[in-house]
Amino acid sequence: MQFDLEVKECNKGKGLFSKEFIPKGSLIWSYNPNVNCLIFTNQYDYINHLQTVKCKYDFIEHTYIVNNTIVYILDNGKYFNHSDSPNCRLGISSQNECCYSTYAREDINPGDELCDDYNTYDDPIWFNSLMDSVNLDHDYY
Repeated sequence: MQFDLEVKECNKGKGLFSKEFIPKGSLIWSYNPNVNCLIFTNQYDYINHLQTVKCKYDFIEHTYIVNNTIVYILDNGKYFNHSDSPNCRLGISSQNECCYSTYAREDINPGDELCDDYNTYDDPIWFNSLMDSVNLDHDYY
């Protein structure tokens, strides 16, 4: 994380909140494979890995798919919640050209919850089937 953030309880369960001012356009979170996320290049590798995971619900809940890249978030980046009017956005990081990172869409003040638009993520049928298998709601966005 590029800024001082904290995880707090909110109306969506847990959320990620800023503890400091974040200027519009700032890099907030960057994918760093095998450090803060696991990346799978196909659904078969993901499903094989899922068989080794103790808490499948948590693993599936904190997985995002962008441009057919399957990403499981390991750090507090998994607490970006959805909003129809998000203050964060996905973008390509100059530090890591292969993956998306999260940027401030607008100025973010201390105490603001950091939210993303989940509608920018892929929603393949095979992943929806996995969500059903652990009784994970599809209405999170």
